[in-house]
Amino acid sequence: MPPRALLAVGTALPLLALATCGDGGGGDRLTKQELAQQANAICADYGTRIDEIQKKYERRITGLEGKRNLDAIADFAGESRTVAADGIAELRALEPPDDLEQRYDEWLATGDKTVERIDDLHDAAEAGDSRGVQQIVARADDEQRESDRLAAQLGLTECAED
Repeated sequence: MPPRALLAVGTALPLLALATCGDGGGGDRLTKQELAQQANAICADYGTRIDEIQKKYERRITGLEGKRNLDAIADFAGESRTVAADGIAELRALEPPDDLEQRYDEWLATGDKTVERIDDLHDAAEAGDSRGVQQIVARADDEQRESDRLAAQLGLTECAED
């Protein structure tokens, strides 16, 4: 897998992970500013975690050929999936203002898609399907652009960063 493709998956993951921001507040709706502040903090935290995982595997993935490369991609996806899912869970716990709820839910759905893509990536790499890996990375890249667009509309600047 080319380094650019790995980076595309790596940038998609933080957004998904960030879609799980939570305050545990028990149903109190946040203001737009509070939502942005809390979601951005979650996105920054989970983005850092994903970056660390990416750095851990990047050399292995770009320096290997064939099956060993796909094994490294599968390991990367397996470790990243847990972090992404945890991030989405935290973001889902946040209570956006009524007027932003629909768009926020749309954005969270892009996070769910990211976790699905990570699962797909893991499965394709485990199966030795390098072409499938490339297709999944391309799809994740397209979906990431949509996630970034929605995050920006919500004022979630950290969540919209690549």
